[in-house]
Amino acid sequence: MSCYAKHDVLILEEMARGWFERSIMPRLRREANGCLVWTASLDHGYGQVVLPLRGRRQVTVKVHRVVWLRLRGEIPPNLVLDHDGPNGCSNKACCEPGHLAIATVQENSLSARQPHPSTHRRTVSGECATCQHERDAIRRDAARAVGLSKPRYGAIYGYSIKTAQAILAESQVAA
Repeated sequence: MSCYAKHDVLILEEMARGWFERSIMPRLRREANGCLVWTASLDHGYGQVVLPLRGRRQVTVKVHRVVWLRLRGEIPPNLVLDHDGPNGCSNKACCEPGHLAIATVQENSLSARQPHPSTHRRTVSGECATCQHERDAIRRDAARAVGLSKPRYGAIYGYSIKTAQAILAESQVAA
């Protein structure tokens, strides 16, 4: 069982009490690229929320897992949700089930770190530094296209590459 699956029963119990509609839905925002982004607390980029358990200590869970359970149903206990799979947006705050895939922990780890030429340097987190630089440049260009600083752009639009690419494509059509 994955470390995330152990709380699925608790999540489902709280959803039966209307918790999802009261506490989750108001904090989700639909973006132009289809991402359903969590707008509240993040942990390493992933949306997180505290389950309001009665008579037990509090448990923090990942919001994309909560949304998947609500909209798609059960996640097999030995599997996790992957943001970087074939339909993935790589936006960790995204909770859109269409942008997620069920995967093994190993598949999830591999899809986040696609193979790159050995000449590409890795960051401390294991990401390809060249690709990270390219993504940062796309986000910077998108921020310029909408007339915002990079931090302000990130606060408004998030850090999804698909969103940044859509903004750039839109600005090129308008030009």
